[in-house]
Amino acid sequence: EAEKFFQKNGKLAVFTGRMLPAVRTVISLPAGIAKMDFKTFTVYTILGSIPWNMTLTYLGIVLGQNWHLILQYSTLIDSAAIIALIVLIAYFYLSAKQRKSVFNE
Repeated sequence: EAEKFFQKNGKLAVFTGRMLPAVRTVISLPAGIAKMDFKTFTVYTILGSIPWNMTLTYLGIVLGQNWHLILQYSTLIDSAAIIALIVLIAYFYLSAKQRKSVFNE
């Protein structure tokens, strides 16, 4: 089902995934599994990266010398995103394992 979802919504997944912490790191994996066209993947990666990088650049300019406050909270946000990703991976793994055992019975 994950492959079907990605084949149907892969462009949107890559585009939005490039703007989400932690997800941007692993979005290439489902794109490769779904055999997404490399040129399409590259275009949506670039398009999704532009808003994220522009936002971070703007925040860096605006926040200036108060950057230490962002760093203080970014660790918490990164930790929460990593935990959520681990839970999501575990959920998909256990769901796939359960489906496999149901089919083997």
